[in-house]
Amino acid sequence: MSGLDVRLITIGCMAAIVAVAGCDKQETPPAPNFQSTFEVPPIEVTSFTPGEGLAGDMIQVTGIGFDETHRAYVGGAGVEVLSATDSTMTLRLPEWASSGAVRVTDNLGWRSGTSAAVFDVKTPTGLTMGYNGSGSQPGITSGESDMQTVDASATTTTVSGTVTGNEGDGYWAIVETDGTVRSMGRLTVSGGAYSQTVPIFCGTQDIIRFFSNTDGRAYYRTQLTRTGCTEANIRVQLAWDTDGTDVDLHLIKPDGNYNDSFSDCYFANSNPDWGMTGDASDDPELDVDDVNGFGPENIYLDPSEDGTYAVTVHYWSDHGNGPSNAWLEIYIDGQRGGTMGPYFLNGTGSIWRAAEIAWPSGDVSIPE
Repeated sequence: MSGLDVRLITIGCMAAIVAVAGCDKQETPPAPNFQSTFEVPPIEVTSFTPGEGLAGDMIQVTGIGFDETHRAYVGGAGVEVLSATDSTMTLRLPEWASSGAVRVTDNLGWRSGTSAAVFDVKTPTGLTMGYNGSGSQPGITSGESDMQTVDASATTTTVSGTVTGNEGDGYWAIVETDGTVRSMGRLTVSGGAYSQTVPIFCGTQDIIRFFSNTDGRAYYRTQLTRTGCTEANIRVQLAWDTDGTDVDLHLIKPDGNYNDSFSDCYFANSNPDWGMTGDASDDPELDVDDVNGFGPENIYLDPSEDGTYAVTVHYWSDHGNGPSNAWLEIYIDGQRGGTMGPYFLNGTGSIWRAAEIAWPSGDVSIPE
């Protein structure tokens, strides 16, 4: 018929009768296109500068596919993104970062790019003992002698002194002789003075304190040797990023319970008897407890019991100062076994089930 043509068109497994007005020709209509192509650009990290540094340093990253909403990591720890274009990114290194590759991901973590090179968390080479800075940079003094020797019973030391001309707080770092940072944290200043108890390692280590202003960064280097000791089998260090707050570290023995007076090592139970009665060598100890912001808190243990040790973090009180980001460094036989965090703690009462440590293997994992 000439006025109205009825055709049977099959699309997939369905048939439909279509009326076509004013058409006498028996032509096959084009197949419908149900697909559309949308290519997502890749993320690549091609380079970064400088290649080493410390907390507070800026890192310039180049690559492709960047966006200001993207996240960045150094050594597995999240870092602050200050600015970004499609090919450049500026990062600020926090005190919880450890050496490792630079990685950039989209905000959902679906796409990522990782550098081939490794960023080293290190102090500058050639720092002399004592003060290292110019007259226009912060002036730093130390409350300790430039060279100290302590025995195995000393597991901590106090980093103290005065500073002038600084802008904001500074940092401390425990450093190996080649400049590699083993541990690092915040030095808060009050009335021109600073004082912080920090955990120490076996053997010889440099203790660096550093402060900055617009004219640059100044350092003060001392050296401490801890004799007659071996590194603890398990060592856990907690820090966080807000002042005037109290965050607590817990280490729980295998099959133990959180806040239990026997199986949980924390501020209210800082040295429980976990091993042979009367033998302190296999008991955990919380030897650094911080109650007024930033940390660190530190627990060490030479376990006599095999099994899984749990690490939990509790936001004891924000004292009205709001949320905190917390992170952990876990050492197995003196070597870094894992860096966890930063983890967002919403406020007083927040709990983070942060890590599990299998013993005797020393494997560190995130709880399921």
